[in-house]
Parts: sequence; C-alpha cells; structure tokens
Amino acid sequence: MAEINYSEHNPSGIKWLMTMRVFVVTVLLGATVLVEVQHGGAYISPYLSILYILIIATYILTILYSLLLNKVKKLFLFGYIQIFGDLLFGSTLVYITGGVESPFIFLYFLSIIASSIIFFRQGSLVTASFSSFLYGVLAVCQYNDISLLPIPQRVLVISPLSFEILFFKVFLNIAAFYLVAFFSGRLSESLKSTNKELEEKKGIVKELQNLNENILQSLTSGLITTDLDGIIISFNKAAEDITKWKSEEVVGRYWDNFFYLFPLCDLLMKVKSSPANSFSFEMELLNDQNKKYLGFTVSLLKDGKGSITGVIGNFKDLTDLKRMQEDLKRADRLAAIGEVAAGMAHEVRNPMASISGSIQVLRDKIKENGVTGKLMDIVIKESERLDGIINNFLKYAR
Repeated sequence: MAEINYSEHNPSGIKWLMTMRVFVVTVLLGATVLVEVQHGGAYISPYLSILYILIIATYILTILYSLLLNKVKKLFLFGYIQIFGDLLFGSTLVYITGGVESPFIFLYFLSIIASSIIFFRQGSLVTASFSSFLYGVLAVCQYNDISLLPIPQRVLVISPLSFEILFFKVFLNIAAFYLVAFFSGRLSESLKSTNKELEEKKGIVKELQNLNENILQSLTSGLITTDLDGIIISFNKAAEDITKWKSEEVVGRYWDNFFYLFPLCDLLMKVKSSPANSFSFEMELLNDQNKKYLGFTVSLLKDGKGSITGVIGNFKDLTDLKRMQEDLKRADRLAAIGEVAAGMAHEVRNPMASISGSIQVLRDKIKENGVTGKLMDIVIKESERLDGIINNFLKYAR
C-alpha cells in the first residue's frame, strides 16, 4: 500500500482518508443492497432502512469534512475525529448485523490500517485500542441482552452465544486488532523511512543532474550527444553559439541532417576501430553565409554497465585558428621573399661598389672637366644614391 505523507500542514492524508471512506461505504452498502435484491428481502430487508441512514449520514459527514478541511488548523486532531467516527459507523453496522458474529467486523481492520497509514504505529495502536473498547462494549451488551440503540429487537440479527464462545471470539478479534495495528504500523513507518530515503536520493540525483547540466552549459567547447539511431539528444549552449543553431532546432533530429559529410554510421565504425575509442576530424560548416571550421572529436557514449548507448561529440571553432595559420603562412612567404630580395640586393651592392670604386679611380686620374669627367661624376653620384637605397632596403629586411 502506498504511503501517505501526513503533517500538520499537509492535508493529503485526510483527503485520502475521505476518498477511501466514500469508496468503501459505497461498495459495502451497494453490495448489501444487491444481496437484498437477490434474496428478495429475506436476509437484509428488516434493517435496510438503517443501512440507508448510515450511508446517507456517511456522505453528509464526508461533505462536511471536506468543507472544514481548509479551515481546520489542527489536522492531527481532525484526522483522529474522522477515524473515530469511522469506528462508530463500523460498530453500528456490526451491532445491527450480528454483533460479534457480524460479517462487517473487518471494518475495524480497515480503520486500523488507515490510521497506520496516516499516523503510523502510534495511530494504529490508538485506533486498535478504541476498536477493542467498542467491540468489547458490543460483546458485553450482546451477552447481557442490552440494547444500545432504539431499535426493535426483531430488526437486529443477533444470536445468543455462550460465555465461552463469546469470550473466545472477542479475545481472538481483539488480538487480531493489535496484531494488524503492530504490523501495519511497522510497515507504514518502514515505508515512511524508505520514502524519505528515496526523496533524499531523488534530491541528490536532481542536484547531480543540475550540476551536470551546468557543467555542460558552462563548457567553452560544443558538446553534442546522440543515441545509436543517430537522434540528437543534447546540444549545449557553446554548441549553439558556435553553429548558430538553437537547441530546439537540433534535439530530436538526426545527426546526418546537420553533418551529412560525416555520416554517423561511418564515424561509429572509425571510433570502434580506433584503439583510443575516439576519432578526430575537421570539417567546414556553412551557416548564414559564413564559413566556419570545426574541429571534432567523437567518442562512444556508454552507460553504467559499459554498454554503448550512443555517440558524444566534442567540437571547437577553429575559424580563428585557421585564419591565424593562413596569416602565419602568408608572413612566412613574405619573410622568404624578403630574404631573397635581401640576398639579391646584397649581390647587386657588391658589383655596384666595384663599379663605383673603379669610376672614382678613373676620375681621379682624369683631371679634365669635359664631357667625360661629367659623365664619371654622374656615375659616381648615382652609384652612391643606389648604394643608399640598397642600404635602406637591407635595414628594412633585417
């Protein structure tokens, strides 16, 4: 039987009690009417009107209880009042249907079990004690032929019993009351303890799930998981930022719908054949007219038993890294060109120095200022200017 948590601030146990009361009374009295109809009134018709009064009174009381439920502050006392009311109802039904030999004695057991569910062991023992008291009063009155209700004796279905038989029946039923109270109370407390542990474990699992979700959402790299059918089951925030796809657009759809250049079945084969159980690759992603380079590492997703349940993919945006690599390659090419140009300039500089030196020697030997001298001066001047250009180029190349 499921445990009903009860507290001064939680009326769920009282609601459960009222629901069960209506159900039990309706079933019992409905069955009584059915038996009466089948037997043509021979068995139950003498006190059928009393049964109708009981069921109507039960419905009225239950309606009254439901109206007072949200207004009553002491639910603990309110619950006991209802339990004791049920015992009085059961005792009345037992009284008019045979006393200690009534077929409705099991109603005491139902009240004891209900009390144990709501109030646990203490409540079940209190209810068993009150049930024993009421049952004992009925037995004493039956033995001494004392009428408890203003009902004609012809209506009552009570057979005279010897003291020994009466005592045996009373002792047996009261012992059963306490046994049921003890075991049902113990079971309820055990269920309460189990339920408490279960709630604590649920809380721990919930915290771990939240922690896991926070970790996944805090990762700077994209994370995507799929089942063995290729259906995407998770897509973290970093993955959304990198791909510009919303999680709602991705989760529940197939991997191949988004990464068709790398079908999941091929990736699974490569991962399984890899000694590290992982496979890395790079891919281009075209989205919103922008090209991005993604670096993927795909691994197997396993459960606690080690069984493969899917695939987990971790990826990063390599676009900036690729751009830096291209810039570095371009810089390397420019540096190589610079080195070649510097070498060429150095090679040009040496013969120019020889030419300039030779012209200078010739100019010193030729003292005339004619056309030949002017031409030599021009060669010397331009050689010096060219040497300056080469020097500046070499300084820049360094």
